[in-house]
Amino acid sequence: LLMGLFNSSPDVDYAYLVSSPGLYVHQRGTTVPISTTVVTKTQIGDLIALYKMFKLQFDEVFFVVTLNDIDESDNNNHSNRSNNNSNINEHDPIKHIDEELCEYDNVLCVPSSQFSYSNESELLQFPQSFSRQFTHRFSYFFGIGSTTARIDIVQAEMRLRGMEESFRDLENEDFKILDMKYGVHGGHRKWDGKREGR
Repeated sequence: LLMGLFNSSPDVDYAYLVSSPGLYVHQRGTTVPISTTVVTKTQIGDLIALYKMFKLQFDEVFFVVTLNDIDESDNNNHSNRSNNNSNINEHDPIKHIDEELCEYDNVLCVPSSQFSYSNESELLQFPQSFSRQFTHRFSYFFGIGSTTARIDIVQAEMRLRGMEESFRDLENEDFKILDMKYGVHGGHRKWDGKREGR
């Protein structure tokens, strides 16, 4: 979803930040400067350390944290950063995040159930409702009612539909098979009517 909302093209590959053996951003199997990615995914839960690390390169650093509804100690963390209208996101489940961080102005914590949909109507509503939440939470930076964030609802919908197709195509493939555009693995999660629009 974030890749679709904040990128200039719906075809961009997802990027993720890893911390071992060093701190790198990977995109399409290669290491890239974080300044070249609009949205970056990670499993690194130390938001304060990430903020200190990247704030000098950008106007502001935003984090969107997906809180697991069932077990708050097993979360997914997404970050969004902005540099003259640029943003950032992150990778797979992190083990713990201090919920006090959700009180920071540049952090948006969202229940994981809010990132799921089960039919066409919910899919269409999902990007719109999330973009409203995003711009409201970070209005201190973008301004109330501002279009500075350059949110693209249509591209977000296209991205979600493409991800759906990728899930179907790779459903019976080996987990090692990876769609580099969406970050979808073969056999990735057996869904029971719900999709998670990350």
